[in-house]
Amino acid sequence: WLGCVATGCAAASGEETGASFAHVDKEWRFHDVDLSEFADDGLVSIGFSLSSDQGLEFGGWTVAALCVVAFDEALVAFGMPMGPFQMSDLAGVDIGWHRDPSRVETVRDALCAAGRFGQKSGKGYYDYDDNRKAAPSRDAQAIIEAFAARAGHRPRSIAPDEIRERCLFAMINEGANILAEGIAQRASDIDVVWINGYGWPKQTGGPMFWAEQVGLRQIVERLESYHIAVAPLLAEKAREGQGFASTNDIV
Repeated sequence: WLGCVATGCAAASGEETGASFAHVDKEWRFHDVDLSEFADDGLVSIGFSLSSDQGLEFGGWTVAALCVVAFDEALVAFGMPMGPFQMSDLAGVDIGWHRDPSRVETVRDALCAAGRFGQKSGKGYYDYDDNRKAAPSRDAQAIIEAFAARAGHRPRSIAPDEIRERCLFAMINEGANILAEGIAQRASDIDVVWINGYGWPKQTGGPMFWAEQVGLRQIVERLESYHIAVAPLLAEKAREGQGFASTNDIV
């Protein structure tokens, strides 16, 4: 979900994306949100695929028997224009799907196998009327719960603050990796991309600037509590009481 060079379509190949950029080996592809079977703390996890290597699944967001509406509402309350499942329905749940209905490895696979492709089919994570107005879907929720049950995971409620921490702090973590790997030169570059390209609430200054206001030490502590591997650069900055501002001095 995070990268300074990003495509809006998971179906685009790395070669197609990288051809337009100098650092072809370091391009990042934006993948639409997907529920994967990656498990963390015995829960079914959700992650945006981030990759410079054929769609590496990032499992920092974790829920079981997810309430799609609550998840989207938590991020809209933060200031995002829409939640990830709303976005997935808008873009198309089937973007990047392998097209084999008999191969159900993720919740997205299960939704697509049931013909739930998003707004264009009138049903995805939500149900839609003729005017594409969304409504919570019992059918989609049943698919999610059935998938969790088959995987042996038990549902639990997750507070909005935890949803936001797992999503947004994980983004900061990946932002630190992007800086360390030289994919982005400056933390402010990431902020500009997210404010102008992905609807990040501009009043917060962008994700990397916002992270410094929250406190990098707090972010590291929360990531560790969720058993998410902390990016070395983020850990270093937190340990030394620094921020990302020094990266903005690069010309």
